[in-house]
Amino acid sequence: MSIGTPDIVPDFRQETLTLRPDSAGPCVATLVYHPEDDPESPAVLYVHGYNDYWFQEELAQQWRGKGFAFFALDARRHGRSLRQGQLHSYTDDMRLYFEELDLAVARVRATNPQRTLLLMGHSTGGLSCSLFADARPNLIQGLLLNSPFFSFSGPRHERWLLRHVISPLGAIEPRLVVQKDGGPIYASSLHRDFDRGGEWTYNLSWKRAGGVPVLAGWVRAVHLGHEAVRRGLAIECPVLVLSSARSGGGSSWNESYTNSDAVLDPFDLRRRARRLGPHVDQIVLDGALHDVLLSSREVRNAAYGEMLTWAVQILNSEK
Repeated sequence: MSIGTPDIVPDFRQETLTLRPDSAGPCVATLVYHPEDDPESPAVLYVHGYNDYWFQEELAQQWRGKGFAFFALDARRHGRSLRQGQLHSYTDDMRLYFEELDLAVARVRATNPQRTLLLMGHSTGGLSCSLFADARPNLIQGLLLNSPFFSFSGPRHERWLLRHVISPLGAIEPRLVVQKDGGPIYASSLHRDFDRGGEWTYNLSWKRAGGVPVLAGWVRAVHLGHEAVRRGLAIECPVLVLSSARSGGGSSWNESYTNSDAVLDPFDLRRRARRLGPHVDQIVLDGALHDVLLSSREVRNAAYGEMLTWAVQILNSEK
C-alpha cells in the first residue's frame, strides 16, 4: 500500500478515497492503517457507527498483537471524511457505503488478492457491513458485529412512527429534520471530560455529545436496511455478534448508562442477528455499553478475548 499522510492517531497513516457525488453532494472516505503492518498478514477492516469515527487505538493494538494488520474506514461525512458544510453522518441509502467498502477492500488486498480479511462493524456500521457481506458473497472470510443497528428502539408508538410515517416521508422530504440534537447523556458514560467514569478522549466535533439532527431520508435508508435484515440475509462467512446483556438509558443520568446498552435494544438485535446467515455466533456481555469495546476494562477485555479467539479459529479453518 502507498504511504499516505500522517493520521491523528500516532504512527498511523491515512489515505483519502475519492467517491462519486451522491444526493447530498461531493464526498470522500478515509482509510487509516499502520504502515509497518505486513501486507501479507491477515487483516481486519473496522467500520464505525453513526455520528462516529475510528479513534480506539487500543482496538488496533489488540488486533495487531495477534498478527493482524488493522485498517479503519471513516465513511462519507463521518470523522476524517467530514467536510465543511456537509450534512454530518447523512446518507439516504445504506448501499452507498458499498462504494467506500469496495475501495477499502481493494486497498487492503492490493498486494495480495487472497489475503484473509475480516470485516468489523459497530452499530450503523454493523448494518452497512452486514448488507455489504450479503451483497458480496465470498469477498470476506468473517464478519464481526459490535451491537449492530438492526431495528429501531424506544416505545412502541415511536418505532411505529419511524417505520410507517417518517420512513415514507423520507422519500418525499429527505432533508426534513425529525429529531434535533439531543443531550450528552450517553457521551457522559464515554468521554473523560464529563467526569462520570468515561475512559475515552475523542473529537467532540466528529462524535458529537448531543448527537446530530436526524433527517427523514436517513431514517428511510436505515429502515430499508432493517427490513432487509428482517427478511433474512444469506451471509456465507462466519459471523460473530457482540452485544450487551441488557438495555438501559432514560431521559436523565442513571446507573444503567454505565453498564447497559443505552442506544439500542440488545434483545431485538440478537433476534434479528439470527437471520443473517447459517453461521452466526452470539456473545452476550454483562455490563457492556452500546459500543461494547468502549465498556469498562473488565468487559472489553472479555470482548477482546472472544473476538480474537473467533478470529484465530477462522484463520485455522482457512489453512
